[in-house]
Amino acid sequence: MLGLKQKSGLRSLIWVACLALQLPVQAGVAFEPPRTNDPLAFTVSGVIRFYSDPSKRIRSQRSFEMSVNNCRWFARINLNGAGETEGASDVWDHFEVYNQDDAIVSVAVINALNITNRAGNLITNQVTVSRGHIPFGGVNHITPIWLAYASSCFRQQLHENRMKRFYTLSATEFSLTNYFVRFESRWHTSEQDGPPVAMSFYNEGRIVIPAPNGGFIERSPLPPYSGGYLDALYEVSDYFSDAPALPKRLALHFFSGVPGAVTNTQLLNCGGYEVESFSWQRMAPRSDPLAAAHEISAPAPNNQMPEPSILGKPAVVYDSRIPVTDGSALHYLSTDGVKATNDLAVQRALATRNAIAARKSQTQAPAKRAFILGIIAATALTPLFFLARRYFGAKTQLKLTQISRRYRGNVVATNE
Repeated sequence: MLGLKQKSGLRSLIWVACLALQLPVQAGVAFEPPRTNDPLAFTVSGVIRFYSDPSKRIRSQRSFEMSVNNCRWFARINLNGAGETEGASDVWDHFEVYNQDDAIVSVAVINALNITNRAGNLITNQVTVSRGHIPFGGVNHITPIWLAYASSCFRQQLHENRMKRFYTLSATEFSLTNYFVRFESRWHTSEQDGPPVAMSFYNEGRIVIPAPNGGFIERSPLPPYSGGYLDALYEVSDYFSDAPALPKRLALHFFSGVPGAVTNTQLLNCGGYEVESFSWQRMAPRSDPLAAAHEISAPAPNNQMPEPSILGKPAVVYDSRIPVTDGSALHYLSTDGVKATNDLAVQRALATRNAIAARKSQTQAPAKRAFILGIIAATALTPLFFLARRYFGAKTQLKLTQISRRYRGNVVATNE
């Protein structure tokens, strides 16, 4: 049974331990929409609800708008103070997540009005860039709408039914490159036309848990889950009547084991997402499916992809595609969005960071060498210390014995 922990603003969002409640799990739904082709370009809006215990009490409810144009997508997720139980809206105003070339760009816009006495000088756009095609949804909750509306291009490139455990709320676990789950999909036709009606994700008999000193330790689940079990389930329960391949209501549920279980089908629904979309509109598909989202400048009401809000505004960009020599991600200040990795300004920032890392390493080197030499010296002198202790300890004990005997003799002579 996994425990997941993820920062949400200034507070921690902790997956609570599941109660011993046995829930029936069915890997499929009865709803069978008619066969149709999905729209290649569209904008859909609705709400994302997040829960983290078997009672399904909603901890977060956020509105979203997602635009998809062939293999390009852009999502904006707005926080609502009344719909957040973890205080995230005290820190964040909204999130924007989109794909660009071979990278995922995540924008977190700080709610400057709630940062006392700092709104005037605060850079409210914080951007992270990472290589890959799957967005991390630990804080922004994009996971279910990406899976429902924007994952088809990625899934079509998979050569086997295995993928990373993308729905985790742990950023460290998400970064692992060798931790996969097996999945099975069900379509509304045997031709597998359109998006899946349901997807079941199976643990393959291995879990990772946080290590005391950082990173993760791999373990095998206890029986009866050691051979694998249903880890997550995606289901569509309703579609738009005028777009029967476009999900209107969907859910992504997470599961864990039950203490004392006899079979691996005894599971607890420990959390997940429920999505309800209210409206959609068709967009004119672009002829070039590789055109980046930020290259389309017209706003969404004109049937085009929206622009990221970081354009024309100062933003701190953390780009993990460009590692510094000390292993950290390069960060720089930008007013025109995410820059190319070979951009001159980026290369200058990288050279500066590498120079700082080199000076820091040189400064720490003498202290580190002195520390290592101290350890070696202490190790070498330890036997001498014990020998000296035995020698001087024996002499001291002999001297104390002689003094004691002399004192006792004096006492006896005085008594006589």
